[in-house]
Amino acid sequence: MKALLIIILITIPIFVSGQTLEKKNRPDRPKIGLVLSGGGAKGLAHIGVLKILEEQGIRPDYITGTSMGSIVGALYALGYSAAQLDSIVAGIDWNGVFSDELSRRMLSMEEKSDHGRFILEIPIREFSISFPKGLIAGHKLSLLLTRLMLPGSSISDFDKLPIPFRCIATDLETGKAVVLKQGYLAKATRASMAIPTVVTPVEIDGHLLVDGGIVRNFPVQDVIDMGADYIIGVDVGAPLRARDEINSLFDVMDQVMSFRGDRSTAEQRKKCDILIVPDITGIDAASFKQVKDIIGRGEKAALEKLDELKSFSASLKNYTSASDKVSAPHPPPFFVVKQIRISGLKNVSRHLVLNKLLIKQGDRVTVGDIEEAVNRIYGTRFFERVNYRIYSHADGDILEILVIEKHPDVLKVGLHYDSDIRSSVLINVTLRNLWLKGSKMAMEGNLGENPVIHASYFYYTDWRPNVGLGLDVSYSDYTVSGYDFSDISINEIRLKNITSNLATQTILLSSLSVGVGIQFDRSSLFAETFVSLPEQLGTTLPVRVKYQEKFSLYNLFTYLRFDSYDRTVYPRSGLQAAISTEYIPDIEKSNRLFRFYLTEGNTDPLKIEEQVSYSSFWRFRFAFKPIFEISERFSMGMRFGVGLTSKVGIPLSYNFFLGGIVRETRSYIPFYGLPFLSTPTNNYILGGLRFQYQVLNRIYFLADGNIAKISSDLEKVFTLNNLIQGYGATIGIDSPVGPLEFSVINGNQLLNWISYINIGFRF
Repeated sequence: MKALLIIILITIPIFVSGQTLEKKNRPDRPKIGLVLSGGGAKGLAHIGVLKILEEQGIRPDYITGTSMGSIVGALYALGYSAAQLDSIVAGIDWNGVFSDELSRRMLSMEEKSDHGRFILEIPIREFSISFPKGLIAGHKLSLLLTRLMLPGSSISDFDKLPIPFRCIATDLETGKAVVLKQGYLAKATRASMAIPTVVTPVEIDGHLLVDGGIVRNFPVQDVIDMGADYIIGVDVGAPLRARDEINSLFDVMDQVMSFRGDRSTAEQRKKCDILIVPDITGIDAASFKQVKDIIGRGEKAALEKLDELKSFSASLKNYTSASDKVSAPHPPPFFVVKQIRISGLKNVSRHLVLNKLLIKQGDRVTVGDIEEAVNRIYGTRFFERVNYRIYSHADGDILEILVIEKHPDVLKVGLHYDSDIRSSVLINVTLRNLWLKGSKMAMEGNLGENPVIHASYFYYTDWRPNVGLGLDVSYSDYTVSGYDFSDISINEIRLKNITSNLATQTILLSSLSVGVGIQFDRSSLFAETFVSLPEQLGTTLPVRVKYQEKFSLYNLFTYLRFDSYDRTVYPRSGLQAAISTEYIPDIEKSNRLFRFYLTEGNTDPLKIEEQVSYSSFWRFRFAFKPIFEISERFSMGMRFGVGLTSKVGIPLSYNFFLGGIVRETRSYIPFYGLPFLSTPTNNYILGGLRFQYQVLNRIYFLADGNIAKISSDLEKVFTLNNLIQGYGATIGIDSPVGPLEFSVINGNQLLNWISYINIGFRF
């Protein structure tokens, strides 16, 4: 009887300890499985739970995760601590991550002129509209995951990670769960959180994959299949909502994602030994601004299970074997590139990618260098996503560039109105890889009172460095009227141009290009004004005169352009600079026609026709426009410009036209204090200042002042007398359709203030 009592006293503690010790009564420590559910921003609560697990000395042997749980789980499996993960997620610009918009500075030079011009861009396929598979392609998201998971870049078998790992995705074709246990870790986790319609799917081994939360948001069985004996599960999945709780797009998304997974989650929860369910009330999948709060909720939920965690942690001490301590990942400070691979190319040429990469075999590069190179490639807009993978070896590193080509054809639409050019609609069709790989063809029409038709074809050759060939054809017809000055009244000026360019260009950096070419130009100029010519016409009264001139010429040109503005509309920092030279050979024949209307209502004007020739001349233009960010809301811009012509007698259309609030071109020079196209001159020197203040989130106030000297004589332009002065102010709104602006300008050449209205980007 006594012996029986002793046996009972010994046995009771074993049974009292329950399931914990019942499973572990063997020399080897039980294998711990950690399961992290999906849930978007709610998944950041997993980090708070990990902090408490670490404090209790509980380290998992296997990890499975879905969606955001796969990202947190993969990083933990690589060796990041909970504290490191807390610091990482707090420093991420989540709004930027879930956007494919690249900094304007990283766009290729030939793409910067299009940036911000269009309010709508629609992919087209075989002359029909083709919508994308998601709102964003996830370029920045993929780069972020690659950087964070770089220590595991060479590991293809997820069982060989410091902690074996699995993540779950959904096969978009079959609707079945796909367990990802090998491949590229960053790509696998990107697939696991590819929220349908929001982020584009990911193709892996022939399967098109989306967010695993659709079919298996809480993969407990998967960690059991890996060999786990004891399961700790953290579920942040949203339960099905009542009708009055569905109030936003993200509420709808949560609800739809939960339909199929709700029953599965309930079944999976039963398989957990410790189930931790953070309170995510008031948190949705997009609440990334509440990182600290969400992590805190995870800690709180884990602390509510503290007794169970302590009991389990204490029971682990009964085993002879212990878990191996995982070291924090330390990616190398640089990589030595011994080989470059490019994967995913179909229609785009390999040399285009290499020319933008600017990394060669033998180069020593940092992660920052590689990301900058990847963004240069992405900035060509030939690709939906660009990423990289590094395979590290003892004798160097293999750099693999992973590209997914964008559908090449796009229809773009822009809208614009201003007080000078009036209303216009811009229709653009861009076709890439037409005829030649790595080519871009753009055809656009600016339909309005001042029409412009433009077509261009640019081809990236395999010559280095970044040499391309371009063909450009355009037609423009500008009419401006109604300006009064102190000594002359202009009724109308009309400029018609047909030009065709053939040029070669090299893009040395994303912000610098150099080119040389030849242009054919057929121009017509029409002007109507009132002049007083008493000696020629026999009257002192002002006489209405219509002037017309037509000519054709060839033009040899060179240029250097630099553009590092951070934004197209209301830039806050950067530099735009340009140097161009043009040589125009002799023009043997130019037809001029003058019509003098001596009386009001005269239908038979006095006509004078003549043919003139122009000797060869050259033209030079320099523009330098830096912008300095003084504070978060205040910036100051400077402007210096020079335009010089070697001869006095040149075709009027080859003058520089100062005036108006316009986009600067080779001949049109914006100037506050002069109306648009009002002041043609052979030579000018100007300087100006701009002060820009961001009043509210998208509302800006701008104050401009400028001063200029103009002269038909090259030498006299450098004598600083008889200066033209101007100033103005603008209130602007950075809207989805472009800037909405009201401006007023005045100057010493104007009789009255002139007001301007501008809607949309200036074409």
